[in-house]
Amino acid sequence: MFKSGLRFVADLLWNCVVETRTIFLPKAAVAKLQQQAQEDLSGEFVSEGDVLTAWATRAVASSMPSRPITALHPLNLRFRLPSLIQVPGVFVQNMAVSAFSLFTPELLRGPLEPIALENRRQLMEQATEPQLLALLREMSQSYTPGGDTTVLCGEFHALLMPFTN
Repeated sequence: MFKSGLRFVADLLWNCVVETRTIFLPKAAVAKLQQQAQEDLSGEFVSEGDVLTAWATRAVASSMPSRPITALHPLNLRFRLPSLIQVPGVFVQNMAVSAFSLFTPELLRGPLEPIALENRRQLMEQATEPQLLALLREMSQSYTPGGDTTVLCGEFHALLMPFTN
């Protein structure tokens, strides 16, 4: 975490500004990207979110020196943990955690489809009940009152790109 923080500060000093962008893609363009990916992957499933993540990370990677990218995705545990799905009652607490897709510069310089498939594979691995329970244990064990339980995965020099669907 410390090395990532140093890299972030160095990026601020070197680039001066952290850029935040909202991108609008017409529904037809997204559908075309997903259809092309599905056809090229011959039977492998990738979601619209996988294709959009691949498209955005590849676009950013093409505009900067060779560097890995870590995509950060939110996961809602309420819909991922079977023990919580059928529980009656009201939950007052948020159950969102982060999942990460780690992309190498080599992968990001290639076609869109393998990037989307790798994103899907990594997210599916992290969304299993044992993995999510292990993440919750790690967060619980590292918790200190008033502290931060954030778990950050990836290479320290990777560019962090948060995504939401």
